[in-house]
Amino acid sequence: MTTRLVIEYAVYGGIIVLGLLVLGLMKRKNKLPNHSELRNRLFAVQSQIRSFYKEESAEPSGGYDFYKRVTKFIFLLDKLVYDTSMISEKERDVQIGNISAILEQARNEISVYKFNQKPKEDLSSILNAAEIVDKAIAEADEILIRDKEYKERKGKA
Repeated sequence: MTTRLVIEYAVYGGIIVLGLLVLGLMKRKNKLPNHSELRNRLFAVQSQIRSFYKEESAEPSGGYDFYKRVTKFIFLLDKLVYDTSMISEKERDVQIGNISAILEQARNEISVYKFNQKPKEDLSSILNAAEIVDKAIAEADEILIRDKEYKERKGKA
């Protein structure tokens, strides 16, 4: 009787520990980036878009590969839009909200290829998207400068 009870409690304890581990992993996965991480992610997406443009200009890929990469960029931009929206809401920061709106413009530029509104031979929208992400990076740089000035003022006080 007591061994059965000990085994049941051990199983319940194992389930609780496993649940806590899963919750910890979910929290880490859904953690919002800080401002410098956000800028780095923006820069990474921008460089990927520019390299995609160069590759497609030099040697166009097949229809499926092109569609797959465009879908990847839309997903990356959607994730950044979500993250910036959440950061903006959490911090009540309008500048980060501006980054979110800018990224939505870039997403719209690239999505014309996914829905066949533009032929894949015309790569102007991809270049436009990269330039729009440049604007988002400039906005993120302003935020980092603002943060640095705030820390300096806070340190003097």
